[in-house]
Amino acid sequence: MCIRDRFIAGTDDGELHIVTKEFALEKRQDKGHYRNKLISTRIVGLSWVIEGKVIALIGTDNFLKLFDVSALKVVGGGSLNKRLEGGSVTAMDADTSYRLFLATNKGRVMCYQVDPSTCKPSFVYSIALSAEFDKVSVGAMLLSCNNLFLACGSQILAYNVGSKTEPKNVLHELTVVCFVLAAGEVGGPEDSVARIQQQQERHHSRVQCTAG
Repeated sequence: MCIRDRFIAGTDDGELHIVTKEFALEKRQDKGHYRNKLISTRIVGLSWVIEGKVIALIGTDNFLKLFDVSALKVVGGGSLNKRLEGGSVTAMDADTSYRLFLATNKGRVMCYQVDPSTCKPSFVYSIALSAEFDKVSVGAMLLSCNNLFLACGSQILAYNVGSKTEPKNVLHELTVVCFVLAAGEVGGPEDSVARIQQQQERHHSRVQCTAG
C-alpha cells in the first residue's frame, strides 16, 4: 500500500518494508528503505489503522502488531490465539473509525476497536457466519462504506457494519460463477456451462437483497 511518498509492504517471511520515493527512483542503498522482521511467520494482513501514522499487521501466528510508520516502532498489539480457539487469521481490513476486522479460517470475523491515543485494541464483537460457512476459510475481505464484503469459497457475503453492535443478518449473498472446472476435472466448454447452470439453480433461492 502507498501513502504520500512511501510504499509499505509485508512479506511471506514476516518482514515489513517501507520504501520512500527517493529510494525507488535514485536506487540508493544507504537510506530510504526501512526493513525489519516484525512477524515470525507470513504476513497475511496489512492495513492503516490511523491514516498516515499507524498500520496494523498480522501473520499466520495470529500475533497482531500496531506499527508507527513515523517513529518506526511497534506501539501496540498482542496475541489473538486465545480468542481464535485454534483458528488462524486469513484476512484483515480497517475503517476510518479505528476499527479492525479480522477474518479467520473457521468462518468467523472479529471486530476490534483501536484507541487512537494509546493504540490499544479492544475486542468488540465476533460475527459467526451461517452454518453453511462454518469452518470455511474467508479468503479475502474488503470494507467499503460501512459494508464488509467476505469471500468464502464461491460465495461473497456482505454485512452492514455501520453500527457498534454485531450485525445479525447477511445484507447480500452472491454466487461467484467461474468458467473453469475444479482442479483435477476434465471437460470441454459444454461441461463448464452445465456446471454453471447447476450452480445457478442450486444457489438461486439463497440470494438475498434486503436492506439492512
